Amino acid sequence: MGKDDPDRWYCICFVCNAKFFSENKVCECPRCGASIRSRGHCRPPWQQKKCGDDGSDAVSNLHADLSREREGLLRTIAHALRHAPEQYYLEMDSGGWVDIQHLLLALQYQRRRWLNLTSSDLRKVIGKSSDSSRFEVKGNRIRASYGHSVDVPELSPAAFPPHILYHGTCGTLLEVIRAEGLRPMGRSRVQLSSNWKYSHTVARTKATQPIVLSVQASAAADSGVMFWKCNSHAWLADSLPAQFIASSNGT
Repeated sequence: MGKDDPDRWYCICFVCNAKFFSENKVCECPRCGASIRSRGHCRPPWQQKKCGDDGSDAVSNLHADLSREREGLLRTIAHALRHAPEQYYLEMDSGGWVDIQHLLLALQYQRRRWLNLTSSDLRKVIGKSSDSSRFEVKGNRIRASYGHSVDVPELSPAAFPPHILYHGTCGTLLEVIRAEGLRPMGRSRVQLSSNWKYSHTVARTKATQPIVLSVQASAAADSGVMFWKCNSHAWLADSLPAQFIASSNGT
């Protein structure tokens, strides 16, 4: 049976809830090793749609079309690793790491055109992204470096920050921030950067009135605020009192 065969079945493991594809009615779960029989088989969402409903009826040649697929893949990977690992049936450890093969299974299930995605393709997509340091790959594991809304207690060790850090946000929130300071707002921690241009880009993608806030990070650390360094420019903090925050209009 070929990869393009519309009768190809996908499986749901009743032991670990992993979703994966198989050409056999009796198979072994690639995640937990449990034996799966035909009663556990189901069709993935894209096989329940008519051909052409969302442009995903054909399997893409990913080696030729990675540039076209990159943004969608990055958004899906970020959603899985930062916000909803359980939605993709991923087991995340205390450091935010998941098995890269399990992530590949989840991506292959999400879109028919991603059926041929490989770990090599995944590394290329991450390595060529505009901010490749937002994901880390070590051996057969992958994680998001920052931006989590799920709790990841061991993401990085606490560290003393630079004198100034920046935070991109919406100008309409400025009065609230001046009164209450910076809070995670749905994320596990407040995201900061030592790069003003990066923070400005983040603000522009999130808001119609972008603004970059300047944070007196070293002074905040001296007062007891804890900071965590994620990569060469990204930092996290639980929250930041308003007294350490000012607007910033330059680089």
